[in-house]
Amino acid sequence: MNSRFSKRIFLTLMFGILIVSASTVFANEGSCLLKIVAANDLAKTGTVFVDGKLKGLLELGELVIFDLDIGTHKITVDGKLIEKQEIDVAFENAYESKQIDVKAIPGRRAVRIISEPSNALIRVNEDWIGQKTPWQIVLEVGRTYEIELLKDNHGSTVETLDISEKGEVIVLDIAVPVATPPDEPRLVYPSNGATDLTIGEVFLEWEHFDTALQFEVDFNGESYTTRSSVIPVQLIEKGRVYTWKVTAINEFDKRSSSEEFSFTTLQNMLPNEPSCLFPGNGTDNYPDAVILQWVCEDPEGDRLSYDVIFGEGDALCTREIGIPSSKLLVSELKSGTQYFWKVIAKDDYGGVTVGPLWTFSTKASTSTEDSKAGSLFGNENSSDDSCQVDVLKEKIVSLEWALEELKILVRENTRLVENTLISLITTGSSACSAVQGSNYFTKEFGKGLQIKIESDFKGSSILHDSDILMILNEIYALRATKISLNGKRVLPYTYVRCVGATVIIDDEPTQIMPIVIEVLGDYDYLVSGLGLLKEYFAGREIDMSFLPVEFITIPAFNE
Repeated sequence: MNSRFSKRIFLTLMFGILIVSASTVFANEGSCLLKIVAANDLAKTGTVFVDGKLKGLLELGELVIFDLDIGTHKITVDGKLIEKQEIDVAFENAYESKQIDVKAIPGRRAVRIISEPSNALIRVNEDWIGQKTPWQIVLEVGRTYEIELLKDNHGSTVETLDISEKGEVIVLDIAVPVATPPDEPRLVYPSNGATDLTIGEVFLEWEHFDTALQFEVDFNGESYTTRSSVIPVQLIEKGRVYTWKVTAINEFDKRSSSEEFSFTTLQNMLPNEPSCLFPGNGTDNYPDAVILQWVCEDPEGDRLSYDVIFGEGDALCTREIGIPSSKLLVSELKSGTQYFWKVIAKDDYGGVTVGPLWTFSTKASTSTEDSKAGSLFGNENSSDDSCQVDVLKEKIVSLEWALEELKILVRENTRLVENTLISLITTGSSACSAVQGSNYFTKEFGKGLQIKIESDFKGSSILHDSDILMILNEIYALRATKISLNGKRVLPYTYVRCVGATVIIDDEPTQIMPIVIEVLGDYDYLVSGLGLLKEYFAGREIDMSFLPVEFITIPAFNE
């Protein structure tokens, strides 16, 4: 009896020891530790699950989980603002501890965009995504977005979308309204009905009150496109009515037009009546070649051209048409004959002024003289050498006589030319400026004309002071003021002399043949004005040649 009782006590004690031992083993297998740390602020919004069971929040920055079993556990971090993350953590030994850092990324939500009308371009915040409605995009949660839809030639609209958390697809069904036309432009200048516009460039100006506009400018039948509120146009006719209006066009091709304005350019003023310079009206005793010279101005400074009517008595005819020069050489004149002539001045705008009728007479000659001399520019076929000499003598005398007449004209017109140059200089057409009471002209460059004059200095081909001055004054008369002579700048008051084959400029000798004159200006215009002089010098066996030059340097001058 006692023996059985003792056995029972022993068995009971042994079973208790086994239970305690098993509990100790089980405790060791479930005592692992896991620390989860939020690696960014967004992760603090996460909720932690271990093997699918909720374990806590990361709002304090970390979460410690105790008593995890040995083995692999699936750690899930999820939340309304973050993307779901799953991490496998394995414990191999009892009482093992581990730490994982969780860096959350923003959660995303799908947005479906539908519009009426469809095929509208989509802008999300600052970016046009390059797609048209209907379209679906995925956006981060926890943000506010600006969604713009733009339909070509229709309109646009802007919506604000706040995505606070993850969830189902957001559907945006947006109606795009029809855009309104822009405000009408208000025309500013020239004012409607203005009558004081001069020809040349004028700037049309208007006001507008919308942004991102394009403008179509209808000006006198021509159309111009610009994004500015001012545009230059050319007025080319005097006394003409011009019309203009402006149409504003917005990005949806909606249009609004201004009222139509009109303005008128000033009427053209006729050229002044031409005045005779040479030969004097009613004078006589001229040789068989004469350079007709006149003066004519336009009150508005317009460029003039001339028709010259010339002849004997009732036999007047048009000698030249549309010449730019105010000089004309007439030759092969009859001896002892009265000639009549007049000039018709024309500007570029249809203005015409007919000058008075002038007259002069050539000197009478005997029949013997006629048979010897013939015409100044005629061809002599006589084989008699003495007769040839007599003819040449007559030509020389006649040319020298014409030269004296030209000298008189040069003296009479020098002051006029100088006054014109002074006026040009003071208005800024020359690079002249006052420096400590002296005259200073800077070095200047440009295209122009090079004149070469060559002579053998025999008989009538000898160059005189008056020849050089005559050439310079002709150049001044063509309003060319930037001139160099043998490499030195020439001004209206420059002292020029010819001593033998040497040209002296302000008491300083320069090179001998050839004499070189360079002028800045339009080559064709200058040559047309100097053509008569070339003919005149050719009759004296002096060669005067013209050469266009792309780059001429006119030296500086400091007095």
